[in-house]
Amino acid sequence: MPDLTSIMSWLASPLLQITLVGLAGIVVWRLIPARFANVRLVVQIVFFLTMSALLLRGRIVPYESTTGDELPAGTLLIGSAKVLWWVHLA
Repeated sequence: MPDLTSIMSWLASPLLQITLVGLAGIVVWRLIPARFANVRLVVQIVFFLTMSALLLRGRIVPYESTTGDELPAGTLLIGSAKVLWWVHLA
């Protein structure tokens, strides 16, 4: 069973934070009615900027491939963070 320190370090990971912010952005955007197009745009931009800041803090470049020296879970989180970043960019 993992100890509390390893769980807290995993929760503090910028990759997990980026993934959670990206998913939250998609959910929030979908909850805003279409008639509030300007609000949707502002929300999208705010989530995109937040994700960009988290990527920069984690020294992750969204348009470069991973180096391959991460564990499979880390590679999955990096990939999902990059995909969510590109989805928010679109």
